[in-house]
Amino acid sequence: MEKVRVRLVLTEHTAKKQETSHGAHFRDFVQIMLCHAWIIGMLEAELWSDIPDIAEASALHDIGKNVMPPRLVNKKDELTNKDHKEMEQHTILGALCVDQIIPELRGEDVYDYAQKICFHHHERINGRGYPLGLCGDEIPTYVQIVSLADVYDALRSDRSYRKAIPPEKAARMIYDEECGAFDPDLFDAFEPHLEEFRKMSLMLTDDPHRMESIQQRNIRKDSRR
Repeated sequence: MEKVRVRLVLTEHTAKKQETSHGAHFRDFVQIMLCHAWIIGMLEAELWSDIPDIAEASALHDIGKNVMPPRLVNKKDELTNKDHKEMEQHTILGALCVDQIIPELRGEDVYDYAQKICFHHHERINGRGYPLGLCGDEIPTYVQIVSLADVYDALRSDRSYRKAIPPEKAARMIYDEECGAFDPDLFDAFEPHLEEFRKMSLMLTDDPHRMESIQQRNIRKDSRR
């Protein structure tokens, strides 16, 4: 399928299915982070042209929650250990949902990106994540970046049981592995920029050409390293 058509199809579905725990800025936040990772050499060189597709796919990362029991998803208090165990199923359900949401994209790279992001965005580098307990390089770098964006954006957003956590405290919680272990080199590369990148994504949300402007705004292929 033509690349532009692929993105139009995915954009249409992510707009309809945007998970409510993140705002519409999330895919832009992910795209900015992916571009930064590419520039500093942490993301594979061949993925440059796929960054918009990965960012669009990232908007579906929590789509599995849409088929979880409302008593869990809408719970006003913090989840219990039993709740957390049940909620872990949203990763598996999310990968299954992708097949139902965008079947016309089967065989396209973006379909694989969406499934892997849904399935693996709660894996952690020390093997203590879920659903498979992958560790280290078993987790694709772009998935690790989506996971970091997911955690930081969640901490910086209001929840029914708490207010948004300040930037410095949010970064410290991630560093202290309160949200699971991330690659230290990856975290160090992003930590000084997380709040800046998130604010940038919030400003770009209403820009109809944001996908292109993110990669063209002070981000050029010939600037890598």
